This record gives sequence, structure tokens and C-alpha cells, in this order.
Amino acid sequence: MADSGGGVVEQHALSATTLQALADGYGGAEAVAELWRGQESRRLLLFKLAHDHLADTTDRRTALKAVFEAEDREPELVRAILVDPMVALWAAGIVRRAPRETVPLADIVRLNEIAVAAAMWAESDVETRGWSRNGWVSIPTIGRLPVSEQSGPVRLVVTKGLLSVDGLDRDLDDPGWQHARTVTVGDDTDVQLEDIDPCRDTFHIRAAERLSDSDFDVWRRALDAAWQILTQYCPERVLELSAGLHALVPFPEPENRTAHSATARDAIGVIGLDLPKDPAELAVTLIHEFQHSKLSSVLDVLDLYRPSDRLFFAPWRTDARPISGLLQGVYAFIAVADTWARLSAVPERFPRAQREFAESRAQVSEALDTLAGSDLLTSAGERFLTGMRGAVNRLNSIQLPTVAEAAAERLLADRRAAWQIANPAAS
Repeated sequence: MADSGGGVVEQHALSATTLQALADGYGGAEAVAELWRGQESRRLLLFKLAHDHLADTTDRRTALKAVFEAEDREPELVRAILVDPMVALWAAGIVRRAPRETVPLADIVRLNEIAVAAAMWAESDVETRGWSRNGWVSIPTIGRLPVSEQSGPVRLVVTKGLLSVDGLDRDLDDPGWQHARTVTVGDDTDVQLEDIDPCRDTFHIRAAERLSDSDFDVWRRALDAAWQILTQYCPERVLELSAGLHALVPFPEPENRTAHSATARDAIGVIGLDLPKDPAELAVTLIHEFQHSKLSSVLDVLDLYRPSDRLFFAPWRTDARPISGLLQGVYAFIAVADTWARLSAVPERFPRAQREFAESRAQVSEALDTLAGSDLLTSAGERFLTGMRGAVNRLNSIQLPTVAEAAAERLLADRRAAWQIANPAAS
């Protein structure tokens, strides 16, 4: 299948060995890299479908011509743009909306801005229009510039890689730029900290506005502290994160200090979150959400369950969950329990870890049994369940004080009772 340019969008499948490794809760860097190759093809296909959904206008033809010309000059650089997380979110949004509703002009024009980014990276040419959003024009993977118009079209010209906006040259050293930013964690893992791209608002919580330099530094130091914890106590998780974590989207600090996090379904490897005060909690949050990315990547190429209207009790939620949500929760909380188990071995450094481990282990054990009894898993899903059960059995073999186990069981019973009252039809 042809991609947006001269390459090929491959068909992907998972080997039985890779599926088994992933079901066991980990998978390793090689398995994550295999999942990412599938995601790259998916994103290229999404980009093709997105521009095919747009009307055949002069703008569209100009943008595609510029992308193809840039791709001829710098294929790897342009491919990196087309599989960028924010470009993937744009493409998925177009594909989901275009057949059924009118797509805002600002979103249509995003294709032109992608072409501008390609021309800038490849040092080629294009003349087109971008769109001012609240006084900013945004160029994917590069950053955004202030413009005079608060909302409306903006003339963009790239000549041999140099950009002018409404007739004014805007060199990348221009102080008006707000550049896309990355955080380097560990030895050499770069993670985008996405706080300007207009496509980042894909979660149930609105993304934070541009971070100040001081706030950016707070995030950088917090991520470094969490990464150090994972490197010391969960090195296998760090290898996976290094292979597949691409971007973090900051959320505003919640008023009630209840932590929020989410995974971008249309851009695997993108996590939205507010910043926990505790680096251990941040470490666990990264692991939790990355598990969702891994499982979602598996589900893109393999059916693990049959769709159903039935709803189930998930101990970590107050609402009734479909089979898809139950499976995602079990997979994520196996990793949560495993991470707290490792940290609980150092109680003087992580005093809450033992309690958190006991609670998450009790929750995931019950939810796994619910999943097994659902009769909704495919044959591949049953194999995946067997792998997850092995991981849970290992967690259950870890000795905990009787008082910690009893407290966790009481909390689980209380949550089950409250859930049954709130969801009588599902129970």
C-alpha cells in the first residue's frame, strides 16, 4: 500500500513470542520497537487518508506537492514529520470528522503548515497559507510565531528552507519564536514536552498553556527524578519507555490535587498528565499510561476480545466498564502493582509503596478473575490472559504483612459494595 509519498505502508502482525512477552507485563525494548513500526505505518496511512478526505483545492495540491518534493530531498526528516505525534492527532481528527461534519478551516489549513515544516526541514520551497489561532501561527515539529491577526489566514513562504510570514522573514533565531521543546531524561532519551501545538488538546482534560521557563524547569527536574527511580528499581521499564515514549502533554494543576493522566489513543506513546508532587508517583504514572499505549498498539493489529454491551466492575473505577476498559485496566495495573512492589523493598525511601502495592495487587487479582469469567476473549485474548495471570501469580507470591493485606481487602470490599449500589444494572 502506498503511503503519502513514495514509500510503502506495511501490514503488521505480532509474533507469538512478542505477544507472550507483552502479556507477561513487560515485552522489552525489542517488542516495543516492533509495536512502534506498526504505529509508524498506521500514522502514514492516517496522513494519506486525511489528505484524501480534504477537498481537491489548490491549497491541498500545493501542500502535497511541497511534501513530496521535500520527501525526495530528505526522506527521513519528512517521514519524522509525518509520524510526529501531533501530526498523527491532526490526521486522525480529520479522518474521524470529515465524512460526517464540516471540518473547521483552521484544521484543513493544518495540511499547509505540515508542508511548511517539511520544506523548512528539507530546505526546499513552498508558498501557501497558514492560520492564526489566537494570534499565533503554528508550524508542526518547529514551534509557533506571534502574528498580527488573532484569527484568520496567514501567508507563509519558504524559500530554500527560510520562512517568511506575511512578508516578514522569520529566521529560527527570531526571538518571537516559541520553539517546540524536548526533555532529555536518562542518558539519551528525548521526550517532547508538548505545550503549544494546537492538536495537543485530545484528552478529556484541556491541555495546559505554554509553560514558563521556570515551570518547564520544574517539569524537567521532576521527570529526571522519576526517571532515576525507574532506572534504579525498574530498569526493564526504562528500556521500554526509551523505545516508545514520545511526548508528554502537561495538564493544568488540578484544584483538588487529584492527579490526572491519560493516553492519546490516536498517538500511541503520548501521555497527558498533571505533575505529581512525588517523583515516585510520577514514575508509576508513566508506567501506568505507557502500558495503555502498549496494549492499544497490540489491539491495532490483533483482536483480543469480542465487542459486547456488557459492563463490569473494575476496582479502580467508580463507573461500570466495558470489556475494553476492563482489559486495559488489568494490563496497566499489573505494571502499577509490579512497580510499587519493587519500591516497597525500600520502605525507608518509599514509605507508601507497601500500602500501594497491597491495594493494587488486590485490585488487579479480582479484575483478572472478572476478565477471565467474561467469556468475551478471543483465542488470542485467552493466550494474553494466560500471560497476565502468570504476572499476577508472581505478584501474589510476594510476602506482605498480614495487616497490609487485610487493609487492602477491606478497601476492595468497600469499593465493590459502593460500586454495586451505584451500578445496580451492571452488577
